[in-house]
Amino acid sequence: MKERSLIFVLLLGLAVPARAKEAKDERPFAAGEELVYEIRLLGIETAQAELEVLDDRGDGVRIRARARTTGPADGIFKMKSQASCRLEDDLDPGICRGDLKSRRTVLRREVRFEKESGVVHERKMRNGELRERRIALEPGLDRVHDTLSGLYLIRAHLPPVGEALVFRGVVDGRAGTVRARTVREEMVETPFGAVRAAVVVVEMLGEAEEGATTRAQLWISLDENRLPLKAVTKAPIGSLEARLIAARGVKEGGELARR
Repeated sequence: MKERSLIFVLLLGLAVPARAKEAKDERPFAAGEELVYEIRLLGIETAQAELEVLDDRGDGVRIRARARTTGPADGIFKMKSQASCRLEDDLDPGICRGDLKSRRTVLRREVRFEKESGVVHERKMRNGELRERRIALEPGLDRVHDTLSGLYLIRAHLPPVGEALVFRGVVDGRAGTVRARTVREEMVETPFGAVRAAVVVVEMLGEAEEGATTRAQLWISLDENRLPLKAVTKAPIGSLEARLIAARGVKEGGELARR
């Protein structure tokens, strides 16, 4: 199993309304939210992951994802990863950082989004080898996201069935178009009971590095929390599936909070 396929799931955006500042009480997430996931490959538990909203100072918010392999997969890969982003009041990222350690790889990554100049700086250190890239875009960096911040953007602007949210995603020193399209609604079984969810297909459009994961499917609850209940993406063998198994600090009016 390639590490990049696992990382995509562990961490994890045709017209939508115009950009606007997100009022705190209108966001589907708030400081104190903690979501725990079980990740399976071919039906076998492979890893566990957590998504957290850590603080909410001013109008911005900081988010974090952590993951580690479990069971037999831990004996093979021994992988731990962490990523975090500081989001501004419009939920665009200011800076994102991440690190990953496995038996074969030690990776550190930092992405800075400089809105005034319209430049994204990516700094990546893999097994002691430093690579820096500068991506020149337009001033303002309108809806340019890292993988983690893109997930929270989708939660905040979940499109109706038949419509899509389009933004740009920074991956491996490039900014490509990401399309998150809601294809249907359906009931999803969770440890908390059946929950109605939007099924969202997320695709990285255009050319991609060979072997890179460019498509995933998300199930996002249709209550006011917009919780990622489930995620599925292809792996070199079969598919990886992440399922929500615990949720803390969610809004009281949401479906899970009432159960």
